[in-house]
Amino acid sequence: VDWAGVVIAVMCLASLVGGIVHGVARRSASQLTLMATLAALTIPAALVAGPWWLLALVLVPSNLVCAPTLAATTERVSHLAPPDVRGEAMGVQDSATRLGLALGSPVVGFVMDHTSPGMGFVAAGVGGLAFAAAGAALSLRDTSEESTPQHA
Repeated sequence: VDWAGVVIAVMCLASLVGGIVHGVARRSASQLTLMATLAALTIPAALVAGPWWLLALVLVPSNLVCAPTLAATTERVSHLAPPDVRGEAMGVQDSATRLGLALGSPVVGFVMDHTSPGMGFVAAGVGGLAFAAAGAALSLRDTSEESTPQHA
């Protein structure tokens, strides 16, 4: 606990580096790929019971894709929304992000309270993978509907 601030600073630095790399890249990975990667790379932190610096190192990979995931989500929403409702769409996206944090944090806390602190990382990662899978399923459904001819 004494070193939590340093661990968070390392996480923030990794996210900053990931955001800069994402920003200069000619083409980024898809939002769903980044989301699934972020979630999957969060889970291994559950295995760390050792010193604070080891936890910080284990969290670097997931945080390298944190800012890119947020940026890719914003980019996707801005491309999907027509210009006349883009501000509203961005507001809905922001609300959805805040709602996810507001609902996810107590769930992770509940898991930690009833198992172990490390299992909080598993809960967060599995939850993220579930949302990524739901997003992928919805994307596939939208793609199949576009290719299906409509009969009047």
